[in-house]
Amino acid sequence: MSNILIEAKEISKYFPVRKGILGLRKMWLKAVDNISLKIRRGETLGLVGESGSGKSTLGRILAGILRPTKGTVKFRGIDLYNHEARKVRRRIQLIFQNPDSSLNPRMKVRDVLAEAVWASGINEKDRINDKVIELLNYVGLNSEVAERYPHQLSGGMKQRIAIARALAVNPEFVIADEIVSSLDVSIKAQILNLMIDLQDRFNLTCLFISHDLPVVGYVSDRIMVMYLGKIMEILPAKRIFEDALHPYTRALLTSVPSLYLKRKEKVLLSGEISSPINLPPGCRLSARCPYANKRCKKIEPELKVVENDHFVACHLYS
Repeated sequence: MSNILIEAKEISKYFPVRKGILGLRKMWLKAVDNISLKIRRGETLGLVGESGSGKSTLGRILAGILRPTKGTVKFRGIDLYNHEARKVRRRIQLIFQNPDSSLNPRMKVRDVLAEAVWASGINEKDRINDKVIELLNYVGLNSEVAERYPHQLSGGMKQRIAIARALAVNPEFVIADEIVSSLDVSIKAQILNLMIDLQDRFNLTCLFISHDLPVVGYVSDRIMVMYLGKIMEILPAKRIFEDALHPYTRALLTSVPSLYLKRKEKVLLSGEISSPINLPPGCRLSARCPYANKRCKKIEPELKVVENDHFVACHLYS
């Protein structure tokens, strides 16, 4: 059996945008642009970048929700967008950022979870009820919560329910999209520790999406950095604060409290983020990068290995 659970090859996602007074000029917003990646069984890959970098779009493509404009995604060697992949798609679950919008406000917690349990193939009422209580226990909630509505729960409790619902169908691959961004610090730590515990208990493979580098570094085995639809750098999480090379990754680290940093040199980006509709030639960071040269502004760098399990898309390290 291959150690690679999910593999994407040269995937892109372009959205049509109408321009002009009458909307007659058709252009393309390049949310994800020619990305290839592999996620190993049992690992957590952290995906980090600024808002608008394409993280959530990539997550939805890997979840089988959003068909790529081009490229292929394979889960356990099966093309995820082939009609024959319907049975394996349920083994991939997406936990959304805002549980207020993903949980039905008119359904009790018991019914929210029971619906997911039924979808997993359990039909007997007693077994469904037992499974609901079991799921609540997995995420640290007692059986009394089953009789409440979402609006009667705190933000942390609602996110635990969303996690329990994802676990109901016995997933292999879980995509957590900014699941702690709206929580306060103490609750955020609890949810992160819960995700780590659940991954160990169920041998889950995870894609953890966030704009918060310390959070991603805490839960991940590897970290992938995105900017305007492209991968800038991939490296082991334990080396992110010491060995990050790409100017964009180092600029993200500059905004992290100095408690985490061991690198003294700071990298500050200037100017505005380029539009994903009208991308500059060459490296898409070149307009903001303090190290950009003529080559950077003409030729787009390829993602290349600089050492074992460390990849960088930058002419400085080609």
